[in-house]
Amino acid sequence: MEHYDLGYGSKNISVDINTDLASASIRFGKRYPSWIFKHKEGETTLLFQEADKILQNFVDSHAGVLTLKFDTANPKLKLWAQAKKEVLGFDSVEKNGIGYRVTVTKRYGL
Repeated sequence: MEHYDLGYGSKNISVDINTDLASASIRFGKRYPSWIFKHKEGETTLLFQEADKILQNFVDSHAGVLTLKFDTANPKLKLWAQAKKEVLGFDSVEKNGIGYRVTVTKRYGL
């Protein structure tokens, strides 16, 4: 298992890579206190792009494949995932069985 924490502006992303299962997950969060960690334009996209580089570098250095999956019920994050699907290369952004959540999938090294 490999773990990375990234932060920019008021947001953070935790990245986990399960080497045994060739899978990865990310969790989006807020950084506190908000008077120190101010919002910056495009912070979610910039952080995902950094996480994306980590995942791609992992695949390149291990000559393998990896599947990233994350889900969210956050309305802003759901809209972000839909809006950035093409730009960020998400394979799918789909409502899951619960209905109010979406699951995002991206495959690396295929």
